[in-house]
Amino acid sequence: MDGKRYPHLLDPRTGYPVADTQAVTVLIPTGAKAGTFSDATSKPLFIAGPDGWREMAKKMGIGLVLRVDRDGQVFATEAMNQRLEFAGKRPAITIVP
Repeated sequence: MDGKRYPHLLDPRTGYPVADTQAVTVLIPTGAKAGTFSDATSKPLFIAGPDGWREMAKKMGIGLVLRVDRDGQVFATEAMNQRLEFAGKRPAITIVP
């Protein structure tokens, strides 16, 4: 609206849409409820933002994470970075231990 992005995820601490994250992708082991688990675990990482996403992922035991911040900068865990393949030019990626 008026050039400003408003994500559909709200930060329960503030009640406002999350502004620091564009996207989060997690990879988890296959299984009967893999889709539900990946969807449920990506939301807290999205909300945790730049300062908390990595610690939150560690607490949940999620090692394969890719996060895109509000400016389009890409961050990935080392494990996720090793699995990434690109059809075109690879973007700059900040590897987070």
